[in-house]
Amino acid sequence: MLKKTLQRAAAAVTALAFLVGTVFASDAIGSEIHTSTLALSENATLATGVFWSSTYSDQRVERYIEYTPNSAVTPVVTYGNQITDTTTLTQAAGELEAQGKHVVGGVNGDFYVVASGIPLGLVVTDGIIRSGSSYHWAVGFNADGTAFISIPKLTIAAQAGGSTFAIADINKARTDTGGIYLFNSDFNDTTGNTQPGVDVIITPTEGSLSIGGTVSGTVDQVLESAGAVAIPEGKIILSVNLKSAADQVAALRALLPGETVSIAVTAADSRWNNVQYATGALYQLVSAGTVVSGLEAGAAPRTALGIKADGTAIFYTIDGRQSGYSIGATLAQVAQRLIELGCVEAVCLDGGGSTAMAVNFPDTGSAEVINKPSDGSERAVSTQIFLVSSQPATGVLDHFYLSPYDSLVLTGGSVQIAATSVDTAGYGMGTPAGLFYSVSGGGSVTSAGLFTAGADAGISTVTAFAGGKTGTAVITAVKTPDSIAVSREGGGKITALKLAPGDTVSLTAAACIRYLPILTLDSDFTWSADASAGTVDQDGTFTAAAKSGSGNITVSAGDRSVSIPVTVKGSVSTVEGFEQGVSAFGSSAGMAAAAESGAEHVKYGYESAALTYDTAAAGTAGIPLSLSLPGGYTHLSLWVYGDGSGNTLILGIADIYGNTSSLLVTALNFTGWKQVSLPLPSGTASIASLGVIYTGASYTGTIWLDQITASNEDLCDTEAPVIDAGISAGQLNATLSDTVDTVPLKANVAVTYDGDALSFTYSESTGILTAALPAEDGNLHRITVTARDKSGNVARKSLEIPATDSGTDPFTDMPGHWAELSTIYLYRQSVVSGITTDAGLTYQPDKSMTRSEFAMILYKWLKTDGSDYSTVTLPFADASEIPAWALDAVKATYSMGILKGSKNNGVLTFNPSGSISRAEAMTLIGRTLERGYAEPELTFQDSGSVPSWSLCYVKTLVSQQVVNGYNNEIFPNNTISRGEVAKILYSLT
Repeated sequence: MLKKTLQRAAAAVTALAFLVGTVFASDAIGSEIHTSTLALSENATLATGVFWSSTYSDQRVERYIEYTPNSAVTPVVTYGNQITDTTTLTQAAGELEAQGKHVVGGVNGDFYVVASGIPLGLVVTDGIIRSGSSYHWAVGFNADGTAFISIPKLTIAAQAGGSTFAIADINKARTDTGGIYLFNSDFNDTTGNTQPGVDVIITPTEGSLSIGGTVSGTVDQVLESAGAVAIPEGKIILSVNLKSAADQVAALRALLPGETVSIAVTAADSRWNNVQYATGALYQLVSAGTVVSGLEAGAAPRTALGIKADGTAIFYTIDGRQSGYSIGATLAQVAQRLIELGCVEAVCLDGGGSTAMAVNFPDTGSAEVINKPSDGSERAVSTQIFLVSSQPATGVLDHFYLSPYDSLVLTGGSVQIAATSVDTAGYGMGTPAGLFYSVSGGGSVTSAGLFTAGADAGISTVTAFAGGKTGTAVITAVKTPDSIAVSREGGGKITALKLAPGDTVSLTAAACIRYLPILTLDSDFTWSADASAGTVDQDGTFTAAAKSGSGNITVSAGDRSVSIPVTVKGSVSTVEGFEQGVSAFGSSAGMAAAAESGAEHVKYGYESAALTYDTAAAGTAGIPLSLSLPGGYTHLSLWVYGDGSGNTLILGIADIYGNTSSLLVTALNFTGWKQVSLPLPSGTASIASLGVIYTGASYTGTIWLDQITASNEDLCDTEAPVIDAGISAGQLNATLSDTVDTVPLKANVAVTYDGDALSFTYSESTGILTAALPAEDGNLHRITVTARDKSGNVARKSLEIPATDSGTDPFTDMPGHWAELSTIYLYRQSVVSGITTDAGLTYQPDKSMTRSEFAMILYKWLKTDGSDYSTVTLPFADASEIPAWALDAVKATYSMGILKGSKNNGVLTFNPSGSISRAEAMTLIGRTLERGYAEPELTFQDSGSVPSWSLCYVKTLVSQQVVNGYNNEIFPNNTISRGEVAKILYSLT
């Protein structure tokens, strides 16, 4: 009987209904797209169905195990180590398998209280009540595998000393006025009670806690308890809240140590007296073959259990909340579907993210989840139901299991069939030897089981046979898929590619029809690429063109194709940015290298290299330089600040063999910054020296170098990265991109929250950045993302968390002012403190700011530690006039190279009480920022009035929209107001 059942069911596979022209319509869940069945064991068959809902224009995916009760494979119910534990379906299956049991398949069980893990309904295992429930629906399983559905309606009565009292429930959370509860160690280590009560500890002496049974025991202690009490192993505790009825409290207080207590459990339905396993079920779905009225609406993932008139059980799941895969169903739809499957009684088990089905396929040896839980992974649940075989492995071959047993391929495509021997008890026996294959319906199959579909769409059956035993797999060939998706191998789906010249990337394609995945090899598709983008082989390996360009990669199957736009851009690698000093330089008599932090002579970052030379002695001056160059790069780029001397800058280079040569860099016939790009000889490995040849009018001079990069084509990158950022549900979400680098390196990315560093996660392959934000406190906050590319270009993006608690403005003169939010924010950040007047604390936003005040506010905004600069001696002739409250701030900002003072008649002064102009303020603020931000030309009407020493800083602040001007004027020489300073610093945080 077993052999016939397994072989017959294993062959029962139906392919795409719309392809073969026979479509079954379920009134409950839609039109059939695809169905299949597979024998799992004796009288247990897995069915999978994909249906189309015309109402929602989406799919539904159901799976169910149809089980005919028998003694060889029987249902069991499991829970965690204790009733309050939750565990996943596969973890529970693993526990059974660790006990030597063979799990055939299973589904999740009852609904449960999320906070405690306690199931709502009845739990019976091995004939013992583990958790009671009288008035919830439940499913009971007998030793022979038969099942029934009813409400247990348990009566739990205790008898002691001639009196009888009722027990409300077993191993459930005790309620305030719910009566007397019974606990034992199946529940938890403690009763979990949180309010005072009476607890009676009993040692059982005979009987068991089963339905229709009686357990007797002796009272050990009667306790007046303030809350939870420990549950000793093997003991019973009767517990009542002091808020319950007086007679219930008195009944427990009347018990005496040594007294005998008998507890009997009876059910109105005598069928419950024989159950070995049971689980609760919150809703009845089907009664006497009819859908129960008043069921909860809303499509969701569902798990249900139905019973046919002949006793056959259906363990049913339908996935949901996953548009494009399965949208789920209402309870009424599930009920109707179970009626269509022949059920006359049915109940709903826990659904939503709890819905899960596990199956033990012969080639895996352990149960695995086969549906797609809506949470994205299995949820730990309170109870599970499994079909477990009690038969040991026989080792006698029954049939072969072929994997995949049901699959879709493209016409002309291939799929490898793997065979597993299965014994007469349903156990896998490993890979068979001496197997032969045949195919019917089209296509071909090799002796090793590699099936190749023909040129036409259709259905094929592959049969494996040996020693008089067989196994089958059904394969559907699809000519034109509905969709094709392209991914990086090992990565996610892509819709476009940005690569460097010569880059190679392995692509893989996937196809679907009616959302069903088609098994494919990359060679099953036709691949092509525009020559301007690169070349692609028939396995999807794409090689970018040798120089910048763009085009498409096209992937086709049948009449369906998809094109992936490709942009090829030169790749840049940072060789040296001099942010860590000038240690790469050696020493020389004719040239000296020093770190430069003066912003006027820094192109990118905070530092450059200053090179002072003297060619008078030999007509040349040089210095050793040790900089390794990345392999495969063809060009070198460096920024040079010329001295206008007319002399010539050269580099000494070394190849991979140690041979040296010289490269002409540029004539120093310019002043200011200039980017120089030059080709590198093949095999160049390092820069070994730098020199100046006297070819001009001066033997001596100073030049500056910054941001040396290598690239694989002549490339000068001056475009900053692009930052797209937003805040959602307490999380910063950002995507970073760059026209050349594709995405910045993580080391070049920073995130701040109110100016302080914030930890974040970032992918250099996708440019996706996320950061968990501190809990909202109702105040205004600033989040800033900063990114720098390999060429030194910098971008920043600031976001604002608006204040939800307006609170009280600390300044009496700020309500309604355009700078109000900025000053409140800076006050809360301890950057500004205001001025105390008779009217209260004021900010005086329209008053000009003095240089001392500006030094102080900048010092606080930078969160500088004044103790680091307490010993600094200021060079200003008027240093004694600096107010004591501003002295540390002036020392710090002077030492940091931000504040430099000005010369009047050759005397360096600070002018502490003098007003500071807008150009001066923008210059000092600009000096706090790294260089590399965009510096577009100014378009204000008064742009010509911006002093040359301030121009680069003004451009930087304007490009970041920190300074916007007014009526198309920027007023560089006007004094800056206190409100304007607050607004600028707020915008830069």
